[in-house]
Amino acid sequence: MFGYFEPADRATRRAMFPAQCGLCRRFGTEFRLRTRLMAGYDASLLLLVCDGLAEVAAPRAKVACPIPLAPKRMAIAADWPATEAVAKLQLFLAGQKIEDDRRDRERLRSHLAWRAYSREIEAAERWLVAAGFDVTEAKALLERQREREADLTADLDALAEGSAELMDRVVVFATATEAASHQIRRFARALGRLLYLIDALDDWADDRRRGSFNAVARAIGEPTPASVAFLVTIVECWSAELVSELQGLPLRRHREAIEATVRAFVARAPRYLTALAEAANHR
Repeated sequence: MFGYFEPADRATRRAMFPAQCGLCRRFGTEFRLRTRLMAGYDASLLLLVCDGLAEVAAPRAKVACPIPLAPKRMAIAADWPATEAVAKLQLFLAGQKIEDDRRDRERLRSHLAWRAYSREIEAAERWLVAAGFDVTEAKALLERQREREADLTADLDALAEGSAELMDRVVVFATATEAASHQIRRFARALGRLLYLIDALDDWADDRRRGSFNAVARAIGEPTPASVAFLVTIVECWSAELVSELQGLPLRRHREAIEATVRAFVARAPRYLTALAEAANHR
């Protein structure tokens, strides 16, 4: 996904090992070794959510780590359907991130990333289509989001809608909950919205330097104490919404690790807002 999820402490990191090692095994057995790098905390969190929502816990299997001298670990089985689905979704989303970088004038980085992973990304898209995930519509969602970004009247709610819709589709597909409760879908949409906002906050300085579009810059213009205060209100509202929807998820397991990881993600926003506030005070 975006790379913004990270365990808050050692205990949470250990709790995520079964998902991360299962994904690493899945990537390593199906694709080239380099794709194991895709088994990050974002995808691992999604797989933990899948296992947490499942009526029957995912099967476990002991896996060997490719890192020399690392111990074998019990992991979520690489052949569990959700493990395969999350791995393929991670590759698909990586492909969309590469395309986004290309549009943001990061042409060298996006070119190198595409050369490294294009074979796996294209294979993942074919698998997703065969499994019933509408890749064409998912790409169209992101294209419509880019069209909204060209609309000078679009506010943050409108700009984040594409990310919310995409995360809704991703979570529903990964968890195999086509008839999912409204709670699961509300959580997915809240997650997508806040991801979009935090990504914009993270990219704010670089986008200004490159002259690229940035949702935060569009929303507040040049940072001033008043505009930053307005943004703080939005961040607090969207963060509270995500935490509330998470608490309502019908998780059967992994709640502590999932909630700790999401709360650590939410806690990233104030750091970016501090940088904006400093820029406003120096104007």
